[in-house]
Amino acid sequence: MRTSLAVCLLFLLPLHLLAAESQEAQRSIGLSATDLTDILIANLKPPISNGVLLVDVEEGTSASKAGLRSGDLLTRIDSVAIGNVAALNKWIEATKDGATYQIEIYRPVRGTKSTWFKKVVAVKVVPAAFVVEPAVPSKKEVVAAPDLSELKEWEAGQAKLSAEDRPFEVKGDRLGMTLDMFKAKYHRIVAHWDDPAPWVFGDKALQQVGIVSGRTSFAHEPEEEQATTIAGVRSEPFRYKFIDGHLFEITVVFNRQNYPTVKSALEDKHGPAANKVTMKHQTNDGITFEWEVCSWGNGASEIMVMERLGGPIMDKSYLTFTHRHLKQLAQDREKKLKPASKDDL
Repeated sequence: MRTSLAVCLLFLLPLHLLAAESQEAQRSIGLSATDLTDILIANLKPPISNGVLLVDVEEGTSASKAGLRSGDLLTRIDSVAIGNVAALNKWIEATKDGATYQIEIYRPVRGTKSTWFKKVVAVKVVPAAFVVEPAVPSKKEVVAAPDLSELKEWEAGQAKLSAEDRPFEVKGDRLGMTLDMFKAKYHRIVAHWDDPAPWVFGDKALQQVGIVSGRTSFAHEPEEEQATTIAGVRSEPFRYKFIDGHLFEITVVFNRQNYPTVKSALEDKHGPAANKVTMKHQTNDGITFEWEVCSWGNGASEIMVMERLGGPIMDKSYLTFTHRHLKQLAQDREKKLKPASKDDL
């Protein structure tokens, strides 16, 4: 007897791949998938070009309970390579009710261009009462390729500037880029969330003077989805700050034990630090700590890496990329929000 996984494919799939008669016994794990296309490969930069991209995982199903998520790249089930949806359907027909299968996936590290990690999960196939028919995709479900033409054109203009006048960039995010460019570059649909990434937020008072912050992931997303890297080591999600729709600061926090690695990478990319100072901090117990602060700069921007954040958070290091002119503009705006000292007496 033929079987089917009752998969609802949202787009890009010919309907005959889901053909099944209603009288036949159906099996399900509760996911939707699509083939990798050239556009998806160019935007997502997966480690391999064969596999099926999960576009939706139904809550409460075997796939959901196993930890599968939209955005995962499914490449193998047990010893069977799954290179496309046709291969997935062929495997589906051989499944058995109640059987558990080892599914190999690659999952992207959010906030990075091409960093993925491999994971294997166990999924149990359960009987399904009916076949889920292919749904008509809504505008929210269809993820269109972002328009990066404005960003590319702007970057081409930046490349013509001298090294002294060109703002610094980190992992392709250049100071001075617009908020619209940032949104286009990191646009993605987040499962069970109304708004797409990236996350743009900020204090109401700061927003009134044109200052907002951004992150490529939402705070509610799983930890591994928010993970980012700097110089090949894990970091907290990058924080981007904009004024009047232009990027003026990027902040990165990472474990202090990785400070030498990050500092070395900065020296490899930008040369020896222009300034290097040793800071001191004394605790209430009279214990003195020392740490290093290094900086690089040109006419447009500055980089600073601090070995320790200071205070009670002694195990973290701090890296900032700052646009000189825009940062000064932001500071001037923030000063207007605070009363002068003499007015607070």
